[in-house]
Amino acid sequence: MKQDYSREISLSTIFGSLKLNLRLISLTLLPALIFITLLLVFLDHRQLAKYTTTGTLQIDNSNPLTYSGLPNLDPADNSLNLQNTSQLATNSETIVSLISTEYILEKIVKENHLDLDIKVIKNDSILSKLKSLFKPKPPVIYPEITMFDVGHNLYNRQLTLVFKSKSQFDIFDNKNKLVSGTVGSATAVGNQITLKIDSYGGDVGAQFAIVKSSTDAVVDNLQKRLKIDPVIIMKKASQSDTGIINISITDFNAKKQADLINNIMEEVKIKSWERQRQNLKQSIEFIENQATMAKNSLDNVQESLVQLQSSHKIIDLDTQARTDILTSTDLDLKVMEKSIAINQYEKLYTNSHPLMIGLRQQRDELIKKRDAVLARLDQLPEDQAMYAKLKSNLDVQQQLYILLLGKEQNLKIKFFGITSPVEILSYATDNVAPILVPLSVKVIASYLMILFVLESIVIMYFTIWNTGDPNLLPSWLDCQMLAIFPYLRSKRKGVDYTHPSFNVIYAYFLSELNKSANGKVVCNFGSIKSFSGKSFLIKAISDYFAEQGKRTLHITFSQDENALNIANILESKEFLNKSQALKVSLKISIVKQLDLDAFNLLLQQLENFDFILMESPSIIESPSFMNLSKIVDQNIVVAIPYDTVSQIERITNDFANLDVKIDRVIFNHSRKPFLNSIYSVNKVK
Repeated sequence: MKQDYSREISLSTIFGSLKLNLRLISLTLLPALIFITLLLVFLDHRQLAKYTTTGTLQIDNSNPLTYSGLPNLDPADNSLNLQNTSQLATNSETIVSLISTEYILEKIVKENHLDLDIKVIKNDSILSKLKSLFKPKPPVIYPEITMFDVGHNLYNRQLTLVFKSKSQFDIFDNKNKLVSGTVGSATAVGNQITLKIDSYGGDVGAQFAIVKSSTDAVVDNLQKRLKIDPVIIMKKASQSDTGIINISITDFNAKKQADLINNIMEEVKIKSWERQRQNLKQSIEFIENQATMAKNSLDNVQESLVQLQSSHKIIDLDTQARTDILTSTDLDLKVMEKSIAINQYEKLYTNSHPLMIGLRQQRDELIKKRDAVLARLDQLPEDQAMYAKLKSNLDVQQQLYILLLGKEQNLKIKFFGITSPVEILSYATDNVAPILVPLSVKVIASYLMILFVLESIVIMYFTIWNTGDPNLLPSWLDCQMLAIFPYLRSKRKGVDYTHPSFNVIYAYFLSELNKSANGKVVCNFGSIKSFSGKSFLIKAISDYFAEQGKRTLHITFSQDENALNIANILESKEFLNKSQALKVSLKISIVKQLDLDAFNLLLQQLENFDFILMESPSIIESPSFMNLSKIVDQNIVVAIPYDTVSQIERITNDFANLDVKIDRVIFNHSRKPFLNSIYSVNKVK
């Protein structure tokens, strides 16, 4: 009893099956290879053309998008040279980032309804197809849909739009009608669907399939299709950003691609202009607030200085003190400039940003220098020291106030005259040449190799794992192969009975007859399932032996009650003593069950026959093969390619449980002409 059939399928079995089926693979593979090659060559010339549409932007990198103007970092300070503004992103780099994110693309998708897919549902009736052969197809007129919103559960779900008239339509989900609507008015289905069609000029009765996709999914797909290439030139030691950006899409619809790219470029131009104006507006508001604070401080310092002068005599300072006051004023002014800049940009950048680090370091250096000057002023007499500090503070506030007023005025002038830093150098156009990428030899060879591997796997499957391979079947049934020949269910004109497979069978039976002690051979033929060609095989064997002068008896077991029974045959002395019979056919009834003892007695009395060939019903339908197998000389199973592994496992277990021995297997192969001589039958195992 076989416990694990899968272990029988070894590498040697697989290679043996491939070798056995080499002609089958060649005969089926060659036409397939020719067809695939011709198909690939045909597709190479008939493939759908793709188009690359490109638009070009020119970005002004001198005016940053993220702020109105950078504070000047001291170039003389070598310790801070690495903390300069060259580490900040340029406008072109910022624009590339904006185009690559949902900031720009989400609005483009919504405004252009890229999340809406609408297709015509064609009439597949035979009458419509016949009409289309003789009548030119008019151009399809699609409805103008300006709004289509669905609930999340209806994303990517196809709805059907059917126009009953130019102004009336119905919405269906599969075959369920959801709602009727009117062109020009919004139509809603609860909170799930909202649809508005502005106009429709197509045919009445036309049907359209409409699908709403999520904006995120469409944006993600658009990001994958969109190619953004900043133009970079190489200098001696580094690369330089030219500010030129190419935006392109390669796909099948050149006009739609060009419109999409142009919309993106226009949106980028508007967004960048709005962003700079907003930053300038915020800067103006900040400077105005700082100027107000500086004016208040100036008034307070001036008042304190007047009070000091009125309460003391005229204070005269020496030359060094007056120089220190000027130095302190200059340093204080610079410190305040840096502090204002830090306050201005701390909302835009983190503390670890190079700009913020540089500003803080420069401010701290200025504070140290200023404090050193103030320390010398503190050594003056009390009234002179107080006067020096107030005088220095007054000068600082005056200069700062004037500086802020000037900057405020400049920012307002810039605000009202600002233009977008983005210029469209060239719009995308659909007047582009198609792209036809020829199929390379490597591609064709890859296709053919894949085809060969797939066909080998399929043939191995149908010859090993699914249909009882001739090499594997005898090992399953624990017997030997007798012959393999074309699969024949019935006698047909033109069949050559001299096929090598028949010759092997004849030679085998004659050798068994010579070895038989009682001068006759009794064989029991069975099959795994019906329609295996047993009747034809036994008749062909009987005909051949009859022509050679051998006496044969063909016994068929029937379910017919009117067929002969064993008792009647035993009583028929004429039949038992018929020594001149060359070929006799009997139908013995087994309506209920076969009397095995009586049948064995019948076989013993049939001395006037050389060959007794019994045709049992299929094994999976009747146990007669098993019952007869213990009283005959030979048990032969006729198998066909359509016997499955599960059937073979079943009868193998039955043989093992009943201790039945199978002597030979005849493999009746496919009747297709080119398979007739695939398998080798040169010798009997």
